[in-house]
Amino acid sequence: MRVDGDWEGWLDFFLDGVATIADEAVASGRELRAAAGVLVETTGKKRDRSFVYRGYLDRLRVGTELDGAQVPGR
Repeated sequence: MRVDGDWEGWLDFFLDGVATIADEAVASGRELRAAAGVLVETTGKKRDRSFVYRGYLDRLRVGTELDGAQVPGR
């Protein structure tokens, strides 16, 4: 790089490595959370999967039920 001045090539190589490591970290985090029951996979697919934080969402819903109340303007 010092001799050729190929900054673009070096930067492309470096950022490719950063992207690879970031993708691996995201995948590992998902797998750990799924194994711990924090995340629940909803599609049943091997690729392009979707996950939800079902327990977290359930906790957020507590006390927000409308119990048949009328919504104004409807």
